[in-house]
Amino acid sequence: MFTNEEIATYYDRCEVHYRQHWNLDQSLSLHYGYWDEQTSSFHEALVNINHVLANWGGIVPNSQVLDAGCGIGGSSLFLASNYQCQVTGISLSAKQVATATDLATSRQLSHLAHFQQSDFTQTPFADNSFDCVWAIESVCHAPRKVDFLREAFRVLKPGGRLVMADFFQQPSQLNEEEQTLMNQWAYGWAVPSFERLDRFVETMCELGFGQVDTRNATQNIMPSARRLYIRFFPGWVIAKLYQLLFRASDIGIKNVWTAYYQYVTLKKELWGYYLVQGIKEMREG
Repeated sequence: MFTNEEIATYYDRCEVHYRQHWNLDQSLSLHYGYWDEQTSSFHEALVNINHVLANWGGIVPNSQVLDAGCGIGGSSLFLASNYQCQVTGISLSAKQVATATDLATSRQLSHLAHFQQSDFTQTPFADNSFDCVWAIESVCHAPRKVDFLREAFRVLKPGGRLVMADFFQQPSQLNEEEQTLMNQWAYGWAVPSFERLDRFVETMCELGFGQVDTRNATQNIMPSARRLYIRFFPGWVIAKLYQLLFRASDIGIKNVWTAYYQYVTLKKELWGYYLVQGIKEMREG
């Protein structure tokens, strides 16, 4: 189990890896992206997931959006710039919040995109505040995914939508070797556990989400997963040398190893990448 502080520390210390290997300065993205027939570059894939989820989530000008686990603000700034909606981005990391706020100011979007440090399982926002709760590869960090879903349902307006993209365990049961591989990947990314998609959808329905829909996007992230795997080999050498020279903690090494484990487990079909949507249904009375 990881504390909020440990998750924030993971992102703060491993941000350099994203800057070196993941086009962070240009795309402002800490996720796999989304490849389709029109995608011609890695940068395009990273931006494309925003188009896909925004269209699926029905975001329009003046929508109130909560970006739950906003990173350095990539999706929030995209939505503010392209859809002229009001976006509140939240992160456990004060460093990420500061970076996102500076980016909003430099891009003259601070009137539309706002950022604050907060836990998406217990936010300070009033009931029925948002038209959309948006989450890309962040819900996996919740120790109990039901806590995120319950809070998302609370802050959504009636008729509002949850739209998200994340990793989900594929088989209903893993053997010991498979579980070990998944744990090694999860630990390096400060993920306490991977939820099964069927359980996640069942929980959404129990909480009151309607019109729940899922899309298997595993093939749409495969080029990024392969890219990450290829970069593991030189990355491990560099990280190991840095660790030896500067007596750094082993968090960097563990993060580099996830590039290996995420691809090995993906090829073994132990997890899949899914887009998920649900609507907070209107309730009579």
